[in-house]
Amino acid sequence: MKNLFLASVARNTLDILVKSLDSLPGEFTVAFIPTAGNIMKENWFVLEDRKKLIDLGFKVIDLNLEGKTKNQLLEEMNGV
Repeated sequence: MKNLFLASVARNTLDILVKSLDSLPGEFTVAFIPTAGNIMKENWFVLEDRKKLIDLGFKVIDLNLEGKTKNQLLEEMNGV
């Protein structure tokens, strides 16, 4: 089953998410979507959220939504 976890300032809630998982974080591939930070001059918070996922052991792929078609996104999300 696929799950969707949406968060603002994810680094503050990821520890809670990990406790609710049935498996270790390393068994999950996560699509990290940094698109919301693209318009910001200062988007350090996006990098911190991504780093937290990696530090917790998740496999992370970056998925920028800008300029992508639905089919491109579906293809990139396959296996995530």
